Amino acid sequence: MDAQYKIAFILELGRALHRYGSPAHRLEGALESMASLLDVEIHVLSTPTSIILAFGPLTKQQSFLIRIEPGATNLGKLDRVDGIAESVAAEELSLEDAVAAIESIEEEPNALHAIWTSLAFPAVSAASALIMGGGYADMIVAGLSGVFVAVLALFLARRSAGGRLFEMSAAFVVGGIAHAGAVWFPGVSYNAAMLAGLITLVPGMTLTIAMTEIATRNLVSGTARLTSAAVVFLEILFGVAVSEQLLTHWIGMPPLVVLGSVPQWSVSLALLVSCLGAGALFRAHPRSFPLIVFTSIAAFYSARLGAHHLSGEIGACLGGFVAAAISNAYARLFNRSAMVNLIPSLLMLLPGSLGFRSLTSLWEQDVVGGIDTAFKMILVAISLVVGILVANAVILPRRSL
Repeated sequence: MDAQYKIAFILELGRALHRYGSPAHRLEGALESMASLLDVEIHVLSTPTSIILAFGPLTKQQSFLIRIEPGATNLGKLDRVDGIAESVAAEELSLEDAVAAIESIEEEPNALHAIWTSLAFPAVSAASALIMGGGYADMIVAGLSGVFVAVLALFLARRSAGGRLFEMSAAFVVGGIAHAGAVWFPGVSYNAAMLAGLITLVPGMTLTIAMTEIATRNLVSGTARLTSAAVVFLEILFGVAVSEQLLTHWIGMPPLVVLGSVPQWSVSLALLVSCLGAGALFRAHPRSFPLIVFTSIAAFYSARLGAHHLSGEIGACLGGFVAAAISNAYARLFNRSAMVNLIPSLLMLLPGSLGFRSLTSLWEQDVVGGIDTAFKMILVAISLVVGILVANAVILPRRSL
């Protein structure tokens, strides 16, 4: 088999895995495993914006740099790429055909129509309001915020210049809607409606992946991703703070509202909607939704059980362990990628809201409260990562993906 065909396939595989959302430690592991299978010596360095690959012995290396603009995770296409890699490993597909197949995936439409992905924003926000302890009024306001976030995602996120303003602009709109709703409509909690509206914006997944990469000694990628998460947190805080200052001047301060209780069946239904919405946000294939729902619910209630009997940090660790264990078991049984149901199942376990609360406290000059909340966020993120790593040690993944 010609060495150039092997190199071309590995390059295309790495570019596709990076583009569709594979973390550095999984991407590097997948490329190294494939290179070993094809009898190619390789060194890989993946960062959030590029991949550097060097082929051959140290004294005669052939190096390549692939520059990639970070994009949204697309689990449907990531699963397709994983299937092609598996076909090559099983010698069911030639390298030339595999390269052509991977290139064609980029031109294919997503597994879900764009309208379903757009509907996922208000669905997840509205459901999160109930899961976080809010009432039906908070759910309506958060859902309305999600509609505007979806509109901004359609018109800003697709443009390079507008995409850089997406989080800040969306946070400004969410903060304004939550503020106005709390002032004009009785029973609406500003904090509950705002945090639920921001749930699809806060970089909790980026933070968790960064901590995982650092824990797996991918220090360059992990540090860069951690910095990226911090910048996004600041952008969101700025957007919310500006809207709060303006609307406080125009319509007054929102009143303090004591959160009420809703029937348990409402929370359970909201959790189901949130699980389906998470699958749509990450563009998973519809066939993956039943397992995503099962994994998400199991991880969520495991985390709540651990938090109720022990602490929030132990709860996050238990939730991460259950999510990763189920995902790895599924991957081994059905020879599929574990990431397809692992990533959506972590959405309700992520510490993004804690990070935003920490920055809000610091903005309000509550330094002690801000540092305390930030420390809790870090502990929850680390606990979640530890749970995932322990699950990977107990139930070995099928392979790197």
